[in-house]
Amino acid sequence: MQEWMRKHRRIIMFFILVFIGVPMVIFFGMPRGQQGPGDIQDNVIAQVGNVPITEAEFRQRLDALAAQRAHPEQGRPSYRDLDADGSVQRVIEQLVDTALIKMREQERSLDVENALLADQMKEWEWFQDEHGNFNRDAWNEWVASVRDWDDIYDELREAVSRQVFMGAVTAPAGRVLQRKVDEELMLEKTRLRVRHANVSLALDLSEEEIQAHYEENPDDYRERSTYLAEFIAIPIMPEVPELAWELIERARDGEDFEALATEYSDLQQPVGGTMGWRREGDFVSPHLRPFFALELGDVSEPVLGPDGFHIYTVEDERFNESAEQWEVRGRQIVLHADLDEETLAEREQLADEISARLQEADDPEAIAEEYGFELLQTDYYNRWVLEIDNIHHDDMYRFRGRSLDEDYPPWEPIKARRHIYLANVVDTKLGDLKPIDEVRDEIIESITNERRRTEEYQAELETHIEAIEGQVDSLDNITALNPALAVEIGETEELFSRRDSLFQQQIYVQTRDVINLLQDKEVGDVAGPLSGFLGGYWFFELLERDAPTPEELADMQEEREEMKERFIQTAQFEMMSDFTQDLRERMMASVSFTQDTAAFDRILGRDWDEETPDDVPTDEAMGDSLFDIDMSDLETDTTITIDGDVPDTDVSDDVLPLPAPQEPEDATDAEPLVFDTENDN
Repeated sequence: MQEWMRKHRRIIMFFILVFIGVPMVIFFGMPRGQQGPGDIQDNVIAQVGNVPITEAEFRQRLDALAAQRAHPEQGRPSYRDLDADGSVQRVIEQLVDTALIKMREQERSLDVENALLADQMKEWEWFQDEHGNFNRDAWNEWVASVRDWDDIYDELREAVSRQVFMGAVTAPAGRVLQRKVDEELMLEKTRLRVRHANVSLALDLSEEEIQAHYEENPDDYRERSTYLAEFIAIPIMPEVPELAWELIERARDGEDFEALATEYSDLQQPVGGTMGWRREGDFVSPHLRPFFALELGDVSEPVLGPDGFHIYTVEDERFNESAEQWEVRGRQIVLHADLDEETLAEREQLADEISARLQEADDPEAIAEEYGFELLQTDYYNRWVLEIDNIHHDDMYRFRGRSLDEDYPPWEPIKARRHIYLANVVDTKLGDLKPIDEVRDEIIESITNERRRTEEYQAELETHIEAIEGQVDSLDNITALNPALAVEIGETEELFSRRDSLFQQQIYVQTRDVINLLQDKEVGDVAGPLSGFLGGYWFFELLERDAPTPEELADMQEEREEMKERFIQTAQFEMMSDFTQDLRERMMASVSFTQDTAAFDRILGRDWDEETPDDVPTDEAMGDSLFDIDMSDLETDTTITIDGDVPDTDVSDDVLPLPAPQEPEDATDAEPLVFDTENDN
């Protein structure tokens, strides 16, 4: 509890977001109280009318956008990356829109009483016990720990005021006709099976064209090239825990393995470490191979796997006649283990040091020997192999991807799960050119796709489609209607709904469009055309429809409410977008806008060298962010109603009331807070 008390400001701002601010984040951003250290928060970098835009607000939006675009391998884009692709300009425009809305909001001068704010805060999860009742002790401890209430009152009051303002702007979005919901739900639940015709222009390719394309693009028709790399591997695997050796000895001495797993294994499910019946197969994970190598009753050495160190035993074996394979049944103990942070940091620093040496020198073997490592080699590999010589399977994907990335410098550290690799590709074997007869179909497809991407092709195809539109009553007579067209006919094997993708069946149109196109058709009817994603046109024949009855629809109350909420959210977003655009068009002509260009250049690194100056805050300088909080289990539908009189707060003698806002500096000191803790029940 005390740890939480020390973080009360962060928690308060978090709940402002979750319970009050969530609907407004898209348009308004995070509350100011979550904007970081004061020296950054107070740095105004732009101003719209009387509304300042701070560096903290700007960084906050950029950090959120960077987090959304983070890549598992490349990580988060930098501010400079966001500036280069135009994202920064869009963020600035959003901040200007937010400022304009704030100016309109301020005109309302909505007064929210402190009693209402207190009532709302008492409903927060942090102040509820396990039964959902108000937790007086948690409330009292928090109230007693806060000394400056001005910012908290201001943040809450502004958030409530903004919610009311936004509610007024988007109020019409709440009016959704039940008929519209039922129609949409019907389309959502309807499933179809169809025949489909992909219609394109018939292309007659000559042998000369095919041969010329083959000779001009030989690299497209080669076997895949392979690469040979040399590397140094710096281990970052944790040491085997002493407990692992102790448990192995106890198990081998006859102690019950199931009991040991139940007591000591960090992997508690399934209970007792049971692994069930397993077959080795062709693609068994490397950390499981020692398990299948055990004799009945044996206990393995520690094996490093994805969850830590595994200790296996085999309890039974049998021949599975249906699979025609042997199966083994066993148990495992898993002990989590990580390399300590200090050692990891030392090895990362060592990797950087060796990397710098390797990039400047011509004798990697001597450098490896100097640091006590061996310079190793892979076999020839490419992006499609599943094993690489001298590279552990757990590291293979990261090593393969980085070492073959043209933009990743040679000898740059590659941090994988078990090692940090310093690698350099030293040889390439160009794949053999395949005979033309073997790749004829690929060549024809390539030429055809090139033609289909041209404007001339699209214009001609559209002309031919318009000529037969309204005349197609059977997919089989399209070519008869227009011989210039080529038709590929197929059929879906299973029923599909609007939520299913048709791309896996090589039908390159939106499923929603197909459902809408056939919603009023009878079985056997043909509809179309629909324009496809790859340039062709599609016609569909309805083979089967499975749709809910009116009675079944009436029973879908939960789905009905979800559908209605979806309509409301979409309408709210559209209304706010229209509202902000209208504000921009009407207000920017009369509202002043100034910005500190030097500050923007400093933040975005527009005038930096490759290395970031030490005195410039990095993306992480703002500390913890609300975007790092897992809010998946929190309710976000709290509604605040302030129509009419605000009710008095019902505060018993042993529940601390929130203090009033601080008086000006020349006012007398307030009396200390006192509360009764004798009555614990």
